[in-house]
Amino acid sequence: MMNQVVRILLVDDEPQALHELYEGLRRLQPDWILEFSDSGPRALQRLAHKSYDVVISDLVMPRMNGLELLTKVGERYPRIVRVVLSGYAEWKTGLRLMGPAHQYLAKPCDPGYLAEVVSRSLRLRNLLASEPLQRIAAQAQGLPSIPALYFELLQELGAKDPSAERIGGIISRDPSMSAKILKLANSAFFGFKQRIANPTEAVIYLGATTIQSLVLSLQIFSLFEPVNLDSFSVERLWEHSWKSGSIARRIAERENLSAESVDQALAAGLLHDVGKLLLATRFTAEFREALDLQQARRLPLWQAEHEVFFATHADVGGYLLGLWGLPDPIVESVVCHHLPARSAITEFNPVLAVYSANLIAQEPPLKKWPQLDAENEALWSHFDLPRRLEEWRNLAIAVDHDLS
Repeated sequence: MMNQVVRILLVDDEPQALHELYEGLRRLQPDWILEFSDSGPRALQRLAHKSYDVVISDLVMPRMNGLELLTKVGERYPRIVRVVLSGYAEWKTGLRLMGPAHQYLAKPCDPGYLAEVVSRSLRLRNLLASEPLQRIAAQAQGLPSIPALYFELLQELGAKDPSAERIGGIISRDPSMSAKILKLANSAFFGFKQRIANPTEAVIYLGATTIQSLVLSLQIFSLFEPVNLDSFSVERLWEHSWKSGSIARRIAERENLSAESVDQALAAGLLHDVGKLLLATRFTAEFREALDLQQARRLPLWQAEHEVFFATHADVGGYLLGLWGLPDPIVESVVCHHLPARSAITEFNPVLAVYSANLIAQEPPLKKWPQLDAENEALWSHFDLPRRLEEWRNLAIAVDHDLS
């Protein structure tokens, strides 16, 4: 994976579970340094005196549960990869989409899969730690914070007894947000026979996770003022983002991904171009230069951005979403939505769903698929993407019909 020592802290109050996790990871990754703690408070003591790259914690523990522990870890040591393991199915939906952990995995967890998840998370941390991204963040005059309404929504989803009525009430306080949510909920895309009359009904019928994704994406777009760029429109970008998210969701469903992965594909599709908003509004002159370069040399915009910024809108968007604490599968899908080979993909996942959806959702439609470097070409061959993309074009036609 990477030529560096990886130090992992395992936290569980059950000795047998700790032993099994330790032995499974040690057998697969003998170079990793694995240490363990039997409680949250003891884990924090270890972290105060020693540096770790990853903390893997059980969810249910006495004195301090896993979410409480990882919340403190995130506040004190934000660069540490945080993973929750739980045998409980009733995790809060909201925390799965955004919360104190980068990854939420079910117990019992196959050690091989856990090792793969940890490796990918560390690789993503390295991608987001590049000097150009750090420079852009420093020069952006303050990156935007999590939108206030969305933060309220997160607090309600994390409550002991979250309710659709209270979630709907939070959304209702923003008339513009309510109108947009109801318009989307009543579109043919969701296919409800009865008309959804208010945000509470939207939460009940669409589910908290879908509502959460829609609210976050709409709130993010509202953070950025329109800019005076001839070939760039925030409205068109939103339409493309919604179309990409819709297609990504349908691709994920067609490929029989888990319900959680389907939700992640929708969220990442909705958010995949958020980096363009930041570059266009905080670095307007440089972004205009990238747009001009794109036109003059007929480059993909992300390549023109790389020549100007030494980073792309995919990198910038992933950096921002990672800063806000969205889980790694969503951040990774955003970072890799032009170059999926940057991710170590072993099976079809949200990264490929969002990458494919973004290609299909281009306006005007692409007449031919892009030229590929060796790594992406190998990926296309392995997953038979040329055939699948042609098949999935029909999903775009259906989405266009549903959203019209």
